Amino acid sequence: IHRDAMHDAVAALWGWDDAEQRARFEAAFEPALTRCIEVDGSTAGMLKVDARGVPVRLLQIALSPAFQRRGIGAAVVRRVQAEAAPRPVWLQVLRSNPRARALYARLGFVDIGMTATHWRMWSSTPAV
Repeated sequence: IHRDAMHDAVAALWGWDDAEQRARFEAAFEPALTRCIEVDGSTAGMLKVDARGVPVRLLQIALSPAFQRRGIGAAVVRRVQAEAAPRPVWLQVLRSNPRARALYARLGFVDIGMTATHWRMWSSTPAV
């Protein structure tokens, strides 16, 4: 598990334990909902979306550090929004990750609530 912004956001809330994080990832892994993000033939990250209901739920997006801050995450989220239309898209973002929350806000997501650890957000229209 590499150290990146997500590591820092998780560690800020709960601390970090490699074995625990790996176990959590493996327990939540659902191949039917998970896709690889590829850029120019290279694996750049992964995306987990549950599009079976309303709203469509964007459950996880992760990009390797080499692919971050290049507009790739925004493009992937826009595609999720476009594929979901006209259904809304729901997600939650760690409260310790304001950069991700700002990205989602730029893409048209609005806050609809929060938990002790997450902001819950909703987008009812695809981003342009």
